[in-house]
This record gives sequence, C-alpha cells and structure tokens, in this order.
Amino acid sequence: MTSEYTRKSPRVSLKLRVHCAGDGLYFSDVTRDISEGGVGIDTLSRLRPGEELQMEMITPDGDKITVRTKVVWVKPADDPERVSAGLEFRNVDDTRRQTIRRVLETHGQPLRPLRQEP
Repeated sequence: MTSEYTRKSPRVSLKLRVHCAGDGLYFSDVTRDISEGGVGIDTLSRLRPGEELQMEMITPDGDKITVRTKVVWVKPADDPERVSAGLEFRNVDDTRRQTIRRVLETHGQPLRPLRQEP
C-alpha cells in the first residue's frame, strides 16, 4: 500500500459479484470488503496501481451499481495465484453513493479491528 493512501470511510465484510473492464482487461470476481469509498478484491487478474476500471457491482437485492474505479494498491494475496487489490470509487454521484451506503448498512458485517501490539 502506498503511503499516500488514507482510508476515508470504514470497511465492512461483504461479498458482491463484480464485473470489471478497462484497457483491454475484463474479469468477474467477488469483493472481499467494501466501504463508501471503494472495494477490496482478491483476483487472478494482474492489476496495476493507477489503472482505471469500470466496475459493475451486483447487490444482494439484485440491483446493479456501475462506478468508475482506480486501483490504489496491489499486493500478494493469501492464495499465491491471486493478488489482493484496493480499488477506489471515482466520481460517484449522490444516488449511487446512497445506494452503496444502503447496501453497506443492510448487508455488511463490520470488520474486526486490527489487534494492537502491547
């Protein structure tokens, strides 16, 4: 993760089906976590920081939310064939932001806080 990146909103654990496309790349995957500001995914796709993608998220209610995203960070995932990536939502209008907030509040499970070292 780059030192420039600062999380602006809390994440929740929520698995949503996503379809992503950009610059000759297309893949479908599942989110690991989500916040009002973006998503975390573990994927087989080789993403690069700075890459922009169009993402369609399918909510548990069957709604589709389409947003532009930017890959903020990429690191090895627990599965050696995958990478873990943080994608930031870009230019999200109020209607989409409210839909994302509703999905988080209705379906998300709070992540456990990181353990503090003594």
